[in-house]
Amino acid sequence: MCNEKAISLRLDGYEQVPSEIKSKRRQGQAAVYGGATQYRSQAHKLATLVMMTTGSANAAMFPMMFIFYGGVPFLLAYLVLLMTVAMPMMQLESNLAQFAGDGNCGIFSTVPLFLGTGYALTLYVILHVVADSLPLSDVLLQIAGVGGSSVPWPGSCPGGLTANNRTCYAIKHGSVPCRSLRSRFVDSFRRLSLGEGVPLLHGDQVALVPSKSYQQEAAECMPDLYTPLPPYDFRRQQALVEHTFDNIRVQPLLSMAAIWVLVFTLAHVGFIRLKNVRLTTS
Repeated sequence: MCNEKAISLRLDGYEQVPSEIKSKRRQGQAAVYGGATQYRSQAHKLATLVMMTTGSANAAMFPMMFIFYGGVPFLLAYLVLLMTVAMPMMQLESNLAQFAGDGNCGIFSTVPLFLGTGYALTLYVILHVVADSLPLSDVLLQIAGVGGSSVPWPGSCPGGLTANNRTCYAIKHGSVPCRSLRSRFVDSFRRLSLGEGVPLLHGDQVALVPSKSYQQEAAECMPDLYTPLPPYDFRRQQALVEHTFDNIRVQPLLSMAAIWVLVFTLAHVGFIRLKNVRLTTS
């Protein structure tokens, strides 16, 4: 038996699909391929925003943060930030999605007042990428040179590990952490009444250690390490990261972004009122 809504064949052999079925197909394809869809309600929109801000990776962390940071005060602060920052940014992203193919600079160029914000964000991302890559690149460079005479791993560090040497990676065999050495010195000499020596502090105890004993034992210790297991000294990489991030200032960028959102919101409301006035007068 034929159905009135069945798909009919045209004379050229192609299917003639009713508009109702076409609409359902487009909605299904949008849902499958992540295309443009509409929110079913304001609650659906708010739930989507909450999922975007928390993320799937923080699904377990968010309740823990809620408990750790005081419960209701944390929730109130989160909701205020959600409504004042995240919601306008989500609305802004929805309105400017048509310019997404132009990248950061193309999107921000739609508002002439903040034309440089896109370039500033691009520069900030590049600086972060370079800063994050420096420690890894340094380690890979050292690993690539394993076996060569230029790598200082086989030998001992000039001046010992206590020296300010950022190119030496060797840890001498048999060395102990300086923290453990100080503890042992304090336990051994705290009950002796010495007139001179090197003062050592361990916890709430201070002891005088003979200079000769201290120099002999402390020359081979590893500074600021809890265990002798770490095979390399990463002071060089830490210095690279710290000095690089000291030159990056994120506060001006965040301030520009906040001002930009405020200006866009006010301009958006003004455009809507102007549009309504023009429609009323016409």
